[in-house]
Amino acid sequence: MDSLDADKSGKVSATELLEALKGSGLDMDSVKDFIASIDKDGDGQLNRHELRAFFRDLAIDELMKSLDIDNSGTVSAQELLIALKGTGIDLEAVEKFIASIDKNGDGQLDRDELRAFFKEMGY
Repeated sequence: MDSLDADKSGKVSATELLEALKGSGLDMDSVKDFIASIDKDGDGQLNRHELRAFFRDLAIDELMKSLDIDNSGTVSAQELLIALKGTGIDLEAVEKFIASIDKNGDGQLDRDELRAFFKEMGY
């Protein structure tokens, strides 16, 4: 955030972001569209919380892609266990973990449940 916020306003403007992405081939309209897509308070700039939420969601999307072996949109205990192979964690522990954050009670984790978990953990 600090490296993007050239004027130290606490927010990243479209101009600042475009400058940081110089050489990427993006134009001002593309940068403004990107900002609008994650700008929760609608001020046309990105604050620390909006950037953190964007990168958290991006990381969760990547995590889902790697864990969701059957492309069902959810992560089962078996899929999580495969990812944890070699850690000594057993199926029962994985099932307990899933149950602790499984809001809809289906025994699997979806993107929203993972997002809520990571947000609760401070990420």
